Amino acid sequence: MTSSQPNPRGVHFVGSAPFSTTDEAFRVISSALPKHIQRLPDGEPCSRGNFVAFQHGQFLPYPQLFNERFKQLLKISSPPPPVDTSTLETTYDTVAIESYKTFTALRSQGVIPPSVRFLVCIPTALNTLASCIVPEYKPLVEPYYTAALRRAVDNIAAAIPHRDLAIQIDCAQEFAMLEGLWKQPGMERFAPW
Repeated sequence: MTSSQPNPRGVHFVGSAPFSTTDEAFRVISSALPKHIQRLPDGEPCSRGNFVAFQHGQFLPYPQLFNERFKQLLKISSPPPPVDTSTLETTYDTVAIESYKTFTALRSQGVIPPSVRFLVCIPTALNTLASCIVPEYKPLVEPYYTAALRRAVDNIAAAIPHRDLAIQIDCAQEFAMLEGLWKQPGMERFAPW
């Protein structure tokens, strides 16, 4: 008698996981599926646990950019005039490089299988900007934020050996927008409607 159950050959994790630390995410995922993982994310613990929400902190020096919903959350009123966002940073590189240290330590202890790569998940600019930036400022901020994402990826690629690294570009909101399920004012240049 043959089983109708499929035989899993691999598992792909997409970033966030319900763990409080990177160490915990690496340990739990590695022990649960040691023969099925090829890439292992750090779980985006704590403040990074809600996809791009932690990126809102990168815009705090520029409160005039926030959409009304976000201004209400932060209780911002009468914002100052626009400022130069050319020095904007994402910190994706900083946290990835720190998490990679934990990854290599656990791999050297045999917790993480030797063939598994460290997975870094990066959003597109659209994902971040759609969640908190005023529509009229999105075209102004997008080139600077895109440049900051590129710098972060370059820094990650320079700090982590390529044989150990996998980079995933997360497109969580783009597909909903392309299918017309989610519309954001000011994102017309990114979407076909």
